[in-house]
Amino acid sequence: PYWDEFNEEVAADDLVSHWNVEVKVGPYFPEVDSEFNLSGDAVGPFEETFGSSANLMTVVVLDRFFAFPSGQLGVSASLGFNKQYANAFELDGSGNVMTGADGKLQRSSGDRTKFRLFPTSIGAVYRFTRLDDDYNIPIIPYARASLAYYLWYFTDPSGDVSEAPTASCMNPGAPGSDCSGNKARGGTLGYQGSLGIAVRAERIDPTAEVSLRTQMGIEHAGFFAEIQLANVDGFGSDSKLAVGDTTWFGGINFEF
Repeated sequence: PYWDEFNEEVAADDLVSHWNVEVKVGPYFPEVDSEFNLSGDAVGPFEETFGSSANLMTVVVLDRFFAFPSGQLGVSASLGFNKQYANAFELDGSGNVMTGADGKLQRSSGDRTKFRLFPTSIGAVYRFTRLDDDYNIPIIPYARASLAYYLWYFTDPSGDVSEAPTASCMNPGAPGSDCSGNKARGGTLGYQGSLGIAVRAERIDPTAEVSLRTQMGIEHAGFFAEIQLANVDGFGSDSKLAVGDTTWFGGINFEF
């Protein structure tokens, strides 16, 4: 290969990765119903509407490293997206949910209500790279701790932001209603942390490793898996929607 013809020495600092980009996916189900004192087999309003199945969350992470104490220490930022959806409940002319002969709430066959979540975070990251740097074992344990802010909103079947009843507007979604309730949208502050293991997969093929570095400027590329705890409930506030979850993610990353 053409790069074997170059004999110039590469400075050690040139081989240090200062950036890391990750794309990861995992199951996510926001803990909205944790705000209610449910007992036994009782189901909260969020689960009653959207069911109990988790949907995929997609997250993009960007790390910037400033120090290298046996690894990579720096700051981390992330942005993600998650959506829950279900067929909407049928309403009668007064705006009340209709109940079938079996006692269950009736749902529309064509209309859907949706919940959208946009998790953001900023914090610190440390990746222990010494196993690979000194012993050629391409395993990178890592940890993150971040301040989180999750934006969210609900939409009705028309695609508009849903409205919650108020004392002066008990049925804002009823046909012919001329009043407005509280918009079902907002943001919740909290914190999140994760522990994971990454594998520098390019070590498996030395030719691919050199090609990535010389042609694309990528020092390392691989895959990873992690567990994440997100406690996002306004730090215990009763007036904030709890949208955290304990879950796992898997994905790919690139260091450059």
